[in-house]
Amino acid sequence: MLTLLGLAITLAFNTLGVRDTAHQATETKRATQLSLFTQLDQELNGSVRSLEGLHVGVSGHLTTAQRDVLHHAYDDLNYTAWLFNHGYLTLPGSKALVFSRLCEGYRNAIYFGGTSRMTEVRKTVGANPHCNGKIA
Repeated sequence: MLTLLGLAITLAFNTLGVRDTAHQATETKRATQLSLFTQLDQELNGSVRSLEGLHVGVSGHLTTAQRDVLHHAYDDLNYTAWLFNHGYLTLPGSKALVFSRLCEGYRNAIYFGGTSRMTEVRKTVGANPHCNGKIA
């Protein structure tokens, strides 16, 4: 009887240890995602500012430097959307925080003909009619 009691106590402590380890793993994942999201958010802010800072002449043609700025911004936006689309960023509310910037970048890509670089962004915002219109 004493052996069974000892076995039951050991099993109970092992179960609690496994549950605690799983909880710690979940918290570590959240902390890692939060750190990644914070860095991405800063990068997205820079990308959106660079898009807003583009001044296209009357001809509507982009210089090589302007095109490089666009491509860098599009790549940042597309990478962020990829992280959401493939389950690497799952923090509650995080997608909503960046959605308007993804949408703005996609509308910009429609205007400048760069949507081929934004396949993941299109998956994220493409169903939203506001995101599919050209920017003014």
